[in-house]
Amino acid sequence: MENQRFLPASNSELSLEDLPLYDDTFDPNDPRYRCCCNHSHSTTGVRVIAGMLSLTVCLELWHLCLTLYWLPVDGSGGSVLTAVFQLLVGVAIAGSVIYALWKEQAAFLIPYLVLQTVGLAAGAVFLVTFIYISLFGDGDMVVTFIEAQEHHMVDDPPPSKGSIDFTNWMLVGSFTVILAVQIWLISIVFACWRYFRDKRAFGCPNGYMSYVVIRPPFDAAMRSGNIPSSISADMVTFAFRSYDRRFKRQAARSLSSSIVE
Repeated sequence: MENQRFLPASNSELSLEDLPLYDDTFDPNDPRYRCCCNHSHSTTGVRVIAGMLSLTVCLELWHLCLTLYWLPVDGSGGSVLTAVFQLLVGVAIAGSVIYALWKEQAAFLIPYLVLQTVGLAAGAVFLVTFIYISLFGDGDMVVTFIEAQEHHMVDDPPPSKGSIDFTNWMLVGSFTVILAVQIWLISIVFACWRYFRDKRAFGCPNGYMSYVVIRPPFDAAMRSGNIPSSISADMVTFAFRSYDRRFKRQAARSLSSSIVE
């Protein structure tokens, strides 16, 4: 008896913090497994992402075909290797996500999460760099960066100070939007990863329990005091007896009145 834990005697029910201690069922519609402000399931979001990845693979394949077509003219083999590498990475990531959805394997979502996390870190570095340059640095560094990406700015007339500042802050805004989208996509895929992981841990092949174990949320023997909402069996019996007596009196009165008539 010394190891038993007594619940406090009160008329209130258990708090919401106590419910997870007694919840042994798997809820596929838990808010942790949903996305888009709880309007859609994470698996639906990952299906959309898989479609976007498949479209990206098609575009990369088209880019590789164009690169091979213009190879005799340009003569740049490095661009071909870059296009092939991008295509292989895209196929691997898209294939892993599609296979994860097909087999409901959480591990095959990890490559996409790793790639997005690396891109998020790189984007954060660029964002901080451009913010620093826009506030304290020289705008010519941003112009040099843009021209290094084979996007040449107009040299005649040379860009003014105002246009350079505008370009700097446009890059800051662009990287901010890109980082926000990456964080959103990572949250969707992570919710789906957690859904597949918990689903397999609970042993639910279809996501739903084939039976429900009903048990009291607390040990009734350990709780002292009376439950105000309970009703005694004697009170129920007394109520039925009173109703039975009234019914017999009414029936006797009706019978006697019919005999007198």
